[in-house]
Amino acid sequence: MGASEEDTLLGGGGLLEDDECFKDCAPLLLTSPGGTTFEFQGAVQAAKNVIDVSQLLCPPEAVGDPEHTLSRAALVNQVTLRAREFIARYYDGALVADDELERATDASNNHTGANSLRDVVLRPSGELDRLSHPDPSKKDVLLSRLLSERRLYLQLVHFHRLLNPELAAKRALAQLKAVDPKCKLMEADVHSRLASVEHALAAAAKAVDELRRKS
Repeated sequence: MGASEEDTLLGGGGLLEDDECFKDCAPLLLTSPGGTTFEFQGAVQAAKNVIDVSQLLCPPEAVGDPEHTLSRAALVNQVTLRAREFIARYYDGALVADDELERATDASNNHTGANSLRDVVLRPSGELDRLSHPDPSKKDVLLSRLLSERRLYLQLVHFHRLLNPELAAKRALAQLKAVDPKCKLMEADVHSRLASVEHALAAAAKAVDELRRKS
């Protein structure tokens, strides 16, 4: 994604504050030391006091159990792996037909169930999002990436905004004041709710952001 487009998306923090932009993003799934997979609920939920901060880094049934709680290093490693999985999917270049019937036909013809068509990953940024089908008999069928550059970008930003404690505090306070304009809380008040996990969250958010900038 070009610098100018990135600046437009992030300009004024508008994208980061717009939940609607991320409604189709995949959740951030983590695995506890005990092997249980759970969804990271987002630092903003703890900053708003919707959940206790101890619920961020362990499965719901293991709250308070240090043996099932992710350490800072484990969180950073797992978040990095999740981000790299999406980056790998983007560079895999899988294509899918825009037409639902054609998608079903391709799936039935491909016994593995995987997408058999691939895009050229290193096309110049900004080229057409859709390509013509390589089969001359399907010249009217348009193909698009299963994971587009924009969707990859949004997914990585989604992970970053779920984790970033400073952003979570700002979003939490804005949401609390939207519900109750007389709310007397300050940003420091909601930020303090994340104190015990702040360094872990910040390190994981930084790791994702560095991958986003390089991808």
